[in-house]
Amino acid sequence: MYEDPSRDPSELNDAGRFPTADHIEEHLLEAFLPAAFSGPGTSWHPQAAQRWLTRLARDLPGSGWSLAWWELPAAMPRALRVVGPAVLALVATAALLVPLAVRGGGVIANWDTKVSAVLNFAGILTGLCFGLAYLLPPTPETPQGPRWLAGTALRTAAAAAVAGVGLGLLAPPLVSSRLGAVLTPRATWYLNGCCFGLTLTMMFAVAGLSRRPGPLSLPWSGSPSGPRTVRALGALVVFAGLAVHGYTGAAVPAVTCVVAGLVLLMAGFGRSGRPAGSYVAPTTALRGFARGLLRGFVACTLIGVFSGAVVGVISGAFAAVHIDSAPEHDPGTEVRGWRLMETADGERAVRSTTPQAVLLVERTALDAPFVVAEGARIHKDSTTGRFKGQLTIRHSHDGGWVTDWPGTPTAWRGKVVDAHNVVLALPAEVRLWLVHRTAPAVVRDAVRPLVAFGFLAGTIGGCASGVYRALNTPSDTIRAVGPRITLRTDRTATLARSAVAALLAGAVCLLLIAVTGRNSTLGTMHTELWVPVGTSALALSAWGRTTAARVWLALTGRAPWRLMAFLEEAHRLGVLRQTGARYEFRHQRLQRHLAETASPGPDRPRAIRRLYRRVTVAAAAYVVAYVTGRPLLEAPRTSLEPSDTAQVVTAVGALTTAVGMSVAAVIKAVALLIHARADMERARTGQQPALPEPDGEPAPSDDRV
Repeated sequence: MYEDPSRDPSELNDAGRFPTADHIEEHLLEAFLPAAFSGPGTSWHPQAAQRWLTRLARDLPGSGWSLAWWELPAAMPRALRVVGPAVLALVATAALLVPLAVRGGGVIANWDTKVSAVLNFAGILTGLCFGLAYLLPPTPETPQGPRWLAGTALRTAAAAAVAGVGLGLLAPPLVSSRLGAVLTPRATWYLNGCCFGLTLTMMFAVAGLSRRPGPLSLPWSGSPSGPRTVRALGALVVFAGLAVHGYTGAAVPAVTCVVAGLVLLMAGFGRSGRPAGSYVAPTTALRGFARGLLRGFVACTLIGVFSGAVVGVISGAFAAVHIDSAPEHDPGTEVRGWRLMETADGERAVRSTTPQAVLLVERTALDAPFVVAEGARIHKDSTTGRFKGQLTIRHSHDGGWVTDWPGTPTAWRGKVVDAHNVVLALPAEVRLWLVHRTAPAVVRDAVRPLVAFGFLAGTIGGCASGVYRALNTPSDTIRAVGPRITLRTDRTATLARSAVAALLAGAVCLLLIAVTGRNSTLGTMHTELWVPVGTSALALSAWGRTTAARVWLALTGRAPWRLMAFLEEAHRLGVLRQTGARYEFRHQRLQRHLAETASPGPDRPRAIRRLYRRVTVAAAAYVVAYVTGRPLLEAPRTSLEPSDTAQVVTAVGALTTAVGMSVAAVIKAVALLIHARADMERARTGQQPALPEPDGEPAPSDDRV
């Protein structure tokens, strides 16, 4: 600091200002950072640099007062450590799913409306948050044996049971369940998203991704031929993708191969911060892949099937109660424009007595068209034909509901087409009579597609587990070249691992689609599930979690946006020193001084935090009331169906909660204003401020006995 000609070091001899050596030390420590960042060649403002380093010294003591980039999430509030990576995972997944749904030619089912898409993504975020908080192991070193897997299965099943109750109350599966090309109520979009996010995090938990991951290294970096082999493999995958597109025209598999190949090429050219001579042998990686594949397939299948059965049994039980409690009608009775009939083989059927407007629509991903009521809220790629008149719906031999198409075009006239969505749009009394069957049959129909989804999760989860465990090579942070190289290597390893996992899972899904066909009960769930295997895992790595932490630190003013560049500059200026992949303050006395002088930051009173919580709950309740009540207000009906009754109950309950919390928030805000005015008056008159009462203890009064 005394390199500046305007500063005179003789001032330290002033006994009035510096009576002891400790005072001199404090003076030098206070002037150290401004002097270090005031010199030539630095692009950081001295005051900003001091504020950032002061907050980092207080918030990130770490182990031995060190700053490790993968430990930055520890500075975030506990809730944000879950929500931040979950939001990043959702954004990465939506960046692929939305274009595929809109422009992908039917490889992924599109949402019927934008509101349904928002609700579906909100459900995925909810499932991801629960899974990140309660399913992932705390650290990579956490034992993940049979006992831990059993606990994961129970936690997953418990969360699935909540979703099953929600489905049973809001949208019970009265008709045989289906996972694609089906009319979907708004509440079901959200609950399906919850189950989807829960399934993703379950697969990541079995694969070994933890809540506090460490940096990864490239397993082939220590081998002379390893990078060349990876580059050759990447080029081969790119060529395979181009060949797939040239011979078949399939865009999604081709793009997946090309992107995965380019990532492998980049990883092969990348340099690792790992010391030379330390690498994972190919046989070791293959054994890890085989063990991870077997463990992932068995564990994910068992957990997925068990959780799917839980959801199916609970929601099917609600549906069985609805069907059993419905009033019985004799064949030949006319109910709300439909005549109830029985076929020659004793199956139930209905025929409209009033003209019904229906459409014959197609989806690119399906082999055959299906019938929907005109104006039904369902996505369709094209409309093949129209009909308005009397329509007959009967039971098919394969367990579904069909009709003999009576309209245009002539190529489909008289042919049997799927009428599942028309049954869903029938009046409640007619639908309940038509789908009447025994309770075990209702539960079986609800469980069957969810169990199939569990097997699909096991197959994809096994691929992800095999790849993640085979390429799970921890970085040597003690002998690393530097923090930035370690971060770059972890990013490369994460991208390579996710690309290989998505490539393998995609290949397996293509085989499943070829075996089961495009009209299977799983619909397009194959593609919808394997795409996030690569994208969502990016946000759960050390690099992804650090990205969320860096965004939060920058938004709250605790660190600059270019944090790593700032820390490297502080190291160059002598403020920090480098120990492997960690930064440390040049002296612990400097770190303690910065931590002691750090401002406590905005610490809101507890009453204000309670006010924020009430406002948040009220806002969320208003949103729920709007989403569930708006469809009923837009299309008023003379009678309510079971799902409509549940929507009414939900909307009224949410609206009551919103009004109550709003009133409570207003009362609390007025009380805070009154107390603030009283405190200002006490400060003006010099009186002592009133002491807050401790929580849970009543204030003493004279009338207590």
